Amino acid sequence: MESQIQRLIVIGAGCFGLSAALELCQDEAFASTHITIISASEIPDKNCASFDINRIVRTDYTSPLYASLAAEALEIWRHSDWGKEQRFVESGLLMLGEASTVFGTENPCSVTQ
Repeated sequence: MESQIQRLIVIGAGCFGLSAALELCQDEAFASTHITIISASEIPDKNCASFDINRIVRTDYTSPLYASLAAEALEIWRHSDWGKEQRFVESGLLMLGEASTVFGTENPCSVTQ
């Protein structure tokens, strides 16, 4: 079913704004919709969080659906062309907290005092 929306504005041309605009453009329901992207500066915007190489990709969501989708996305980044040419680099993770902190139902850390 075709959307009745004739004009649509996406504010922000960072990772999420451009991804949203791309999804809308590829959706047949919006085939006749005029989509405009508004950005505070040039594209790519060097001030956007999505411009540099720093990312945090996590799978520790409380929602099983989100955790599953994140794990699936990580596998795609690791084993497909998406992650080639330094587009995805895993550098590790360090979690800090109080010794008495329990993550989930059991404490995955061994703490010696």
